[in-house]
Amino acid sequence: MISFKIGYKKNCPRQGESRRLQIFQWHAGGMSPDKKIQVQNILQTYDVDIFTIMEANISDDKLKYYQFPGYTLYNLPKYRQVVSGILTGVKEGIKSH
Repeated sequence: MISFKIGYKKNCPRQGESRRLQIFQWHAGGMSPDKKIQVQNILQTYDVDIFTIMEANISDDKLKYYQFPGYTLYNLPKYRQVVSGILTGVKEGIKSH
């Protein structure tokens, strides 16, 4: 189970401030359907803009089972037979150069 420190505040800028990026990074040790649900809950609850899951262990052919609506995914698939790979999601609408 993933937990956050008490005191987190939603990504709401004060008057005169610009919006901050919310970034979530997790060392998962391999993704599973249960972990996907946890990640989806975090993305919604904390209004995450960019997330990275290390050791996601997702091959390109399995990526279709790990879609996150509203995010563009970039997958560096697992390498060899050990748990590895990086899954990165960027919220649709965020511009990059």
